[in-house]
Amino acid sequence: MDDEKVKGISVLKFSAPDDDWLDFVSDNRAGTAKNGGFDLIIGPVANDDVYSTFILYTTGVLTKAQTIAALKVKKLYNQYVFTTERGLDCLKFKEVFYEKGGE
Repeated sequence: MDDEKVKGISVLKFSAPDDDWLDFVSDNRAGTAKNGGFDLIIGPVANDDVYSTFILYTTGVLTKAQTIAALKVKKLYNQYVFTTERGLDCLKFKEVFYEKGGE
């Protein structure tokens, strides 16, 4: 990414699974999230590996604190979501890799 261009866009960043992140992910999964006009959203991925934990939270079995504690023991990878053209414009071409047998 072009760090200078990133400075000129709207970025929402979650450094770790916390209350705000959990609310954001839960709202996204429920279809009620409001992007807020961010060009780029960065944060831990709530993938299939943590799906069961989210189900327990959204159905009320786990509290917010219990859910965050359970997620912190999982290996969470960061995800970058480019939501606008301005965000995508921050990417820069580096190189091409060809798969063996490919073109």
